[in-house]
Amino acid sequence: MIEEMTDDTFAKQTAQGICLVLFYKNPCPYCQTMKGVVEKFGGKSPGVKLLQINGLEHTKMAAQLGVERFPDIFFYKDGLPTIARQKGMTNYQGLMALLQTIKH
Repeated sequence: MIEEMTDDTFAKQTAQGICLVLFYKNPCPYCQTMKGVVEKFGGKSPGVKLLQINGLEHTKMAAQLGVERFPDIFFYKDGLPTIARQKGMTNYQGLMALLQTIKH
C-alpha cells in the first residue's frame, strides 16, 4: 500500500531505508496507472517503503526537487534523494532497474 505524505511529513517519512516517492496530481490518468505499477513493484520489493505526495497540493517539495510534470518518481535512501529518478511513465521492470542502481 502506498502511504500519503505532505510537505510537512516528507522528511520524517523518507528518513529511513529505501523509499519510492511518487509525485502525482488529481485528476491524472497517467498518475493512476503509475500507482498500480508502484503497488505491483511494492508487492515484489518488500524492503522498499512506498510513498506518494500530491504535487499540486504540496508544492514545497515538488519545487525543491524540480518536479514539473506528473507522475515523477524519486528513490530516497536514509533521508537523501538518490540518482534514481523516473520522469513520466514506466513499468515494473523500469522501477526494478532503478532500484538496482541504488542497492549497490
